[in-house]
Amino acid sequence: MRAQIEALAGHQWRHPITGEPVRFGFSTIERWFYRALKERSDPVGVLHRKLRTDAGQQPAMSDAVRQLARLPLDFVDEGGRIDSGKTERLEIVVA
Repeated sequence: MRAQIEALAGHQWRHPITGEPVRFGFSTIERWFYRALKERSDPVGVLHRKLRTDAGQQPAMSDAVRQLARLPLDFVDEGGRIDSGKTERLEIVVA
């Protein structure tokens, strides 16, 4: 089996959309093989790209951080700190 996977890894393929040449490494082909082997009902379907469940979200940024990121530079001093003398009307809600 190793020889067959090495042969596939050494082959240059044509990308179906761009037409550009593309190669796949041994470990990638091996991973695809074993994933397809485990799936009895749809061995090809298991290899399709899956959309991440958190696609389009920014979980690393809290609402407070997003609000701060939107602050106009008028509220920031030369050192990059929020100038409290300029923030009388500024309201940041932290949940």
